[in-house]
Amino acid sequence: MQGNTQRVTHVTHSAIFLAGCIGGAAQLVVSCPSDVIKIMLQSDIPIGNGTVSVAKTRCYLGPMECIGEVLRYYGWRGLYRGLGAMAARDLPGYGLYLLFFQHLEDLISNRETHDPYGVYTGFVAGGIAGSMSWGLLTPFDVIKSRLQADVMSRQYKGFWDCLQSSVSQHGLRVLYRAFLPTVIRAFPSGAWSGFFYNQTAGAMETLWSSEATRRRLTDITSRLRGKDAKKD
Repeated sequence: MQGNTQRVTHVTHSAIFLAGCIGGAAQLVVSCPSDVIKIMLQSDIPIGNGTVSVAKTRCYLGPMECIGEVLRYYGWRGLYRGLGAMAARDLPGYGLYLLFFQHLEDLISNRETHDPYGVYTGFVAGGIAGSMSWGLLTPFDVIKSRLQADVMSRQYKGFWDCLQSSVSQHGLRVLYRAFLPTVIRAFPSGAWSGFFYNQTAGAMETLWSSEATRRRLTDITSRLRGKDAKKD
């Protein structure tokens, strides 16, 4: 949105990148366990002795059973397998996404496209920014996935061990496996993120700039000051 672009032009590149990094760090608490369970369910990886009951065609009947098995064998630490690799991917990943998004949004807006509500700008800038950031950090995503999938044999001791072992066995090309699907998948994800960011920012700006909201905030501030004065 052109209005959004004008609001944030005074923000430095380092501040934009840092804000993204902080956001990337905050979401790890939830995203790492969910990613571990997602990979285990998609790969149908057994835990423990690696055997599956004859009566079961899959290792897990659902996410709750999968979570229970992880907690049973590895405790809470099992849900955060690959946390270091995920942090190495997501912290700079979110920072780069915001940085790319802001620059691309500025570039598109400067072309004076007729996009008063930021629909086209947010969607295109977000999609390209998503593909660029994920493309650059594909090696970290590969190592993260290999660590999180390693729940049965536990052949990797950690991030660096997984990196060295993977490269020594398969060469540097292993770090860019599924590069194209990753970049393609990142476009719609980033595009919708950019779109909803612009729409939410525009709605919040309208809300906070309204006369009714200003009066309400002034009233709340006055009441709080009155309470503080009574305490004194």
